[in-house]
Amino acid sequence: MRIFKGVLALALAGCVGNGDRVEVTDTNDLGVTMLSVDREGGVFVLRGLADDGTELASVRRTTGTIPDLARVLPGGNDQGSELVLRVGDTTWRARTRETTHLRVRTDNVEASIHQFLAIAQVPPLLANADILVLQPAGTERAYGPQAEALACNPDHLNTSPVAGQCCEQWDFYDYEWTMAIRAADSNLVIRYANPYHLGCKAEDGVSDCDGTSCYYGPNGFSKADVVDTYGGEYAHIYAALDGEFGGTECRYSAAPSNDFGDVTGNFPTGQSCPGGNGGGSPDWDY
Repeated sequence: MRIFKGVLALALAGCVGNGDRVEVTDTNDLGVTMLSVDREGGVFVLRGLADDGTELASVRRTTGTIPDLARVLPGGNDQGSELVLRVGDTTWRARTRETTHLRVRTDNVEASIHQFLAIAQVPPLLANADILVLQPAGTERAYGPQAEALACNPDHLNTSPVAGQCCEQWDFYDYEWTMAIRAADSNLVIRYANPYHLGCKAEDGVSDCDGTSCYYGPNGFSKADVVDTYGGEYAHIYAALDGEFGGTECRYSAAPSNDFGDVTGNFPTGQSCPGGNGGGSPDWDY
């Protein structure tokens, strides 16, 4: 995976405060010429504006009480985070129990939202709000053994729910995340792996943490991001060739795919990290 970078934009992001605006320095098809940042309580909003001030795009992060989160991620309360990306009438929405570090992969968003995230000043401003933009490279479809190589390892999955069309992303040496369709609502579920394969650690993968504040849980994966597929009738996962490095990547698409089967995991649910309130925790159960 690659992270968008921009030295000038990063410098700007470090000094941007509530209500401030940043000029967009590169031309884009969306017509965004200015970015504005607003923070209030647990809400962060980045807006993409036209010359006349019209809002063309936005990224909204809400952390705290998220209505219906307990329905989307059963077993706990409504405390967590919601990330909503909008460009015109196109909306991408994800919910998670993670309250600090959020990630968004541009291969899981619509083309117009991808264009907004590709504006050089956008990712650094989002990083300032602990939202990391990840940009994969591949575009072509992979077949046969290349797709089979991304089949999920049951040892990296929980015993429930069943991981539908499960794809496990690998780089050249190690696994990085899992992607699956949840049968209960056909939504996309993404979990990021600790590169050091350690459970109950902070986001750097090695530092100690306290209970549910840990980024990586007892199974060595992050709390799940549940991405709305709005009914899911076209929710499919496929393997894509990485045009730059020659590998394969897990991708989500509306196009039908039979690349991956359903997998039931071996890791028991209800496990918790030390230092919490004691007992089992649902935070890493998906």
